[in-house]
Amino acid sequence: MEEVRPHIRPWVPIVSSTKGLEHGTKMRMTEVIENVMPGHPVGVLTGPNLAREIISGQLHQV
Repeated sequence: MEEVRPHIRPWVPIVSSTKGLEHGTKMRMTEVIENVMPGHPVGVLTGPNLAREIISGQLHQV
């Protein structure tokens, strides 16, 4: 997140599709995003079978 921060405008939403906790801090990925990218709307994409759909391009923006 820190590497891309200068390239993303403040109002651009950030969606996490990563599960698990950050090593060391034990923060959820949404918490990491909120700390590194304040002011951005943050969302989460979850579900048991999403990986294949994302890779195949079956999910579309709403």
